[in-house]
Amino acid sequence: MSSPYEVPESPELILDTENKSIKECVGNIIQYLVTYGYISKLELANMFLTSQ
Repeated sequence: MSSPYEVPESPELILDTENKSIKECVGNIIQYLVTYGYISKLELANMFLTSQ
């Protein structure tokens, strides 16, 4: 943990946390995960249905 932070050369996802709300940023992350197949829409729905 003593290494300095290195800015990614070409990040896959950029979140504008200064100008966007947490809700908007989370929405962007979820959209990215679904779009690129990390999670399916069904898995996403199940996450929210089972968390209540």
